[in-house]
Amino acid sequence: MNDKAQDPRVTRARLSGPEQVTKDATIAELKRDGFMTVLV
Repeated sequence: MNDKAQDPRVTRARLSGPEQVTKDATIAELKRDGFMTVLV
């Protein structure tokens, strides 16, 4: 998936709080093995 804005994980994270907070936020995913991947 090239466009991260279309990633449902990013969409869900951006909808989780007020737009003024989430629009410029770093969005990361923590994997079960403890590694973190920055999505945006």
